[in-house]
Order: sequence, then C-alpha cells, then structure tokens
Amino acid sequence: MREYRIAKGWAIFIYVTATLMNIVFLFVLGYGILHPDEDAMLFFGVVSVPMIILMTVGIIDTAKSKLIITNTSIGKRSFLSNRDIPISEVLGFRSDDKYTYIEPKDKTYKKIRFGKSLEKRQEIFEWLYSNFKDLDELSKEIETQEILSSEDFGRNVEEREEQLGLAKKVATGINIFGGGVGVYTLFVSEPYELCIIFSILTPLIALAILPFFKGLIRINEQKGSAYPTIYYAILAPSIGLMGRAYFDFNIYDYSNFWVPFVVIALLLLGASLAVSNEFNLKENKHIGALFGLALFFLMYSGGAIVTTNCYYDESEAINYKAEIIQKTVHTGKTTTYKFELTPWGDQIEPETVTVSEEFYEQMESGNTVNVYYLKGYFNIPWLVVTE
Repeated sequence: MREYRIAKGWAIFIYVTATLMNIVFLFVLGYGILHPDEDAMLFFGVVSVPMIILMTVGIIDTAKSKLIITNTSIGKRSFLSNRDIPISEVLGFRSDDKYTYIEPKDKTYKKIRFGKSLEKRQEIFEWLYSNFKDLDELSKEIETQEILSSEDFGRNVEEREEQLGLAKKVATGINIFGGGVGVYTLFVSEPYELCIIFSILTPLIALAILPFFKGLIRINEQKGSAYPTIYYAILAPSIGLMGRAYFDFNIYDYSNFWVPFVVIALLLLGASLAVSNEFNLKENKHIGALFGLALFFLMYSGGAIVTTNCYYDESEAINYKAEIIQKTVHTGKTTTYKFELTPWGDQIEPETVTVSEEFYEQMESGNTVNVYYLKGYFNIPWLVVTE
C-alpha cells in the first residue's frame, strides 16, 4: 500500500496562512461582539464565523487528506469524505489545469480527484499511465476518427486530413495574432487607433472563419479535443479593449451605454450559435461554456463602445475647475491612479476619476485641475482631467 499526502511545502503554507487568517477573524469577531452598537463591526463579526469554520476545516483537511493506492483499489481520504474505487472498476483518468480525476466505469462509484499540491505526483502519474487510459488522449483519438470518417470534411480520408491540417494552421494563426493584439493593446497601445481597430476586428474575423470550415474549427477550448479552436482570438482582444476602456477614459454618464452594450454582446452570442454547432444546450458543460463566451462578448462590447465613443469624439469640450480632495492608488494585477474631485458644474457630490501615473505624481491634494466635459461619439458623456 502506498500513501500520498499534501506536500510539506504546501502543508506548511496552508497551516500558517489559515492560522493567521483565523487570528484575524477571531479578533474581528470579538470586536464585533464587544461593539454591537456599530453596525459595520457587527456585520463583519458575523461574517467572521463562517470564515473561521472554513479556515479550520482547511487545516484539518490538509492534515487528513491522502491518496491511497493498493493492489486492489485506489482511494481518497479527507476530512469531509472517503472514496474508493476497485482497480477493476477504474475507467481511466483525465486532467485539467487544477486537478486530476480518476473516473469509474460504474456511476455507483464516485470519481476521485487530487490536485497539484499532492506529494510525489510524478510517481502517481507513472502508476496511472502504466495501468489506465488517459481519457483526454482517448477522447482526442475518437474525435480524430470521427473527423476523418465524416463526409462533411472531405470526400476521402486524404482530403479530410488535409482539411484538418489547414484548420489547425488557420486556428493557430488567428489565435497567435489575436493573442498578440490583445497583449499589445493592453500593455503598449501605440499606435492607439491601430490597436483599437485590430482588437475590434480580430474576434469578428475569427467568427467569420467558422462557416468556411463547417464545424471543424470551434469556439470553445476543450482539453484533449481534436478540434482546433479560436478561443484566444476572441478572449485576448476583448480583454485588451476592456482594459483600455477602463484605464484610459472616464465615463461621466452611462445612460446611453447599457442598451448597445447588451445588444452587441447578444448579437455576437447569437452569431456564434448560428455559425457553430458545438453547443448542446442540454448539457451543463456547454451551458457553462456559453456563459463564459457571453462574458467575453460583454468585455468586447463594453471595451469597443467606450474606446470608440471617446477616441473618435469630436465634440467641443466644456471646461470646469475642480479641486483634488484626495489621491488614491489601487493595486492588484494592474495599478490605477485616481483623484477624488470636488463637485464641479451642476454636480452636488464629489467625483472620482482615473488619471495617468505621470499626472498623479505631478499633482497633490488641494491642487486645482481642469475638468473637460465631452458629449462622446455615441452620446455617452466622458471627462478629461488635466492640469
């Protein structure tokens, strides 16, 4: 019998992090109990209880979790569940970015899952490969045979192989181009207009390619699939557009934004369903894939509308004066710089605007800035803040 537990490095990290989090949440809980007259602290105190439970379960589960391999079965032990599958009932295994799944032949057994934090994973995989089928590779082989036997993709096997090869080259090319466009737009964006145009056109071109390959190229990315995908040609430019919209422009009033935002996303989603036959709405995984695709199209739609509305706006700017109340920096995967400004024009509340890092460093709280109000190309008002 062989047992595999959480790797020591991961275990120490979980123990330390979860313990520190518990200390913080216990402090917040105690403060909330001692100050019940303060609504915010009472709320955070109540929220702390499930977090303390979650962290405690995490500590116990880390100590108890292990994968057990014997001559007759493979099992998983954890704080919340125990599972075993007889060796004779194992169908095979498959992996994704986070976990490896051991699938049973009979649904009366529940599949076993383990993550990347397990020790001696190379040894586990050597055992799996020597005893069972890689279901991802098996699925790819089955799909390849389906493609090569389908008359939709050619009159004979040679034509179908040639068409599949061409589809892979086209999909790879548009994905590389789209990925490059998205990254360049998000992080460089010069020349600006060209980046925006390419980011808007690339996903549309990718969708337009699909009918020519009669379903051989697909939108959704699935590990182990023999079908090439245009996933990244849609995702990367959409993120690039949304990033530029967020970092570069301050929208003053979103009233005229929402209708085209939703309509464009729905049109693209409808077009995807029309040109691709890969989505089966009776299967949960396909419904989930559609939700993900809808999210990409919402990013694309919002980014395209805002960047076009502001970049191509030729309206006459109205100038107002405002004072900087405070400066804030928001950090995460990216850093944004913001000013909170005193009311200007017909405003009665302070306004928070995004500015460049250079302008942020130049100005101090109490300084006066110029606020330029513009109507927008699509009548979506926006602001420019300068010295």
